[in-house]
Amino acid sequence: MKLGLHLWPHSPSRYGNHFDTLLAVVQAGEQAGLDSVWMPDHFMCRNRGRPS
Repeated sequence: MKLGLHLWPHSPSRYGNHFDTLLAVVQAGEQAGLDSVWMPDHFMCRNRGRPS
């Protein structure tokens, strides 16, 4: 079985901007042995309250 992580970042964290936050989470997942990391974009997961 392969395990992955689906991220839904919505605000910066203690690591700074979105990219730095994602990088830290992805690196931790890689060290933990995850097989994949998924990141949605606004085309994949639409927000009904804020259309693009």
